[in-house]
Amino acid sequence: MGATSSFIRFGADIEQGPDLSVTELRRNNNIVLYCINLIGINVNGYMLNIPEQEFEIKKDGSGGSIIDSGAAFSHIRRAAHDSLLRALEAVFAGYGDTVKRVPSGDVPFELCYEVLKQEAFQGFPQ
Repeated sequence: MGATSSFIRFGADIEQGPDLSVTELRRNNNIVLYCINLIGINVNGYMLNIPEQEFEIKKDGSGGSIIDSGAAFSHIRRAAHDSLLRALEAVFAGYGDTVKRVPSGDVPFELCYEVLKQEAFQGFPQ
């Protein structure tokens, strides 16, 4: 499987168009990273049953959803993580031996999967 890449644009560098999606980057005064106002997680067209409060920035500065494009992985609260893990397992179970979960070992990569047969992923769910 070949590597793919993408990038994020800011300000005047953003190409305008009818399919443009915008996500506001917010600052949390307690940290130097940017946050987004995440309201839910959708897997294969199904909105997971995760209360929006799981993603809120609390008055004390805790919580929220952080964007860190330099990190190799993301962290989400346990309730959201467990719901997402179950949804991914259900979707990928339908792909048989064409995909497998990456062994997590001591590092929390439970949500990472490896595609073993790329041809099986034509029309892969968005």
